[in-house]
Amino acid sequence: MFHNFSITYFQKSIWRISAFLIVNFVTGIYFPVETFARELRIVSLSPSTTEWLAALELGKFVVGVTEQCDTPEDLARLPKVGSFMRTSIEQVLLRKPTDIVAVDGLPASLVRRFESEKIRVHLFKVSRLSDFPAQIVKLGSALGASVKARVWADKFEKAFPPAGSPPAAAATRINKSIFLVVSVNPLFVATPRSWLSELFESAGYRNAFRRLSGAGVDASDFSRISAESALAAGADGWISFYDGAQDLKPQRDKLLGLIRSRSADPQGLVKVLPASIFMRPGPRLLEARSILSGAGR
Repeated sequence: MFHNFSITYFQKSIWRISAFLIVNFVTGIYFPVETFARELRIVSLSPSTTEWLAALELGKFVVGVTEQCDTPEDLARLPKVGSFMRTSIEQVLLRKPTDIVAVDGLPASLVRRFESEKIRVHLFKVSRLSDFPAQIVKLGSALGASVKARVWADKFEKAFPPAGSPPAAAATRINKSIFLVVSVNPLFVATPRSWLSELFESAGYRNAFRRLSGAGVDASDFSRISAESALAAGADGWISFYDGAQDLKPQRDKLLGLIRSRSADPQGLVKVLPASIFMRPGPRLLEARSILSGAGR
């Protein structure tokens, strides 16, 4: 009897061990989802990070977004927690988040408050295009989406090669100087220090801000300049941006009005592009790069 019992017990043990290994093999290889990801509750405090969460296939864990988060549609319909600079702490806490994701610049007081509630805060920090791959990987690793993050990081590395790489073919085709206008009244433009300027220059445009006196020492991403000094720079074109929820014509007319109020000559091309694609540090910058490259053909 003891002999039979030992064999039966041994057989059951082997079966349990085999079942355990099979389950772990299947879930770990064919369905590689990190276990803690099932418990995530994420609040996104900026439109671009909401788009990153969707791109990393973490949308099902998002429980709150800002009023400016307009894409993708399923996440845009989630409960609102205010805006980036006017975040409602009460609304955020009501969502019982485990993690908060935002772009760099979130007020330090908010970061401290959320961390005091044992909420993890992840800030997406980019100042140059070369910063994107590392930040994508960092965010993905923190939220259990390392594999998907690596895919996106590779895409950005391919689209925006490091400084010193051979120039893209588009760079030799376009060769136009432009002002990147982020605000018409008052007039603010992107400086060569910004990733926005780098985005356009990577496609072969030249930032006309370089022609301004003292521009080389400007330490800001965006700079306020006078319309007179901008017009004196003699740019080939002016590019501004509009909110995707609005008509682009008012923004274009506003910029043309500023130019014509100082000069009878409209000073070359005036173009208005969707801010949601070109001015957000999100995954759609790859689409922006493709549009800019196509413009040179």
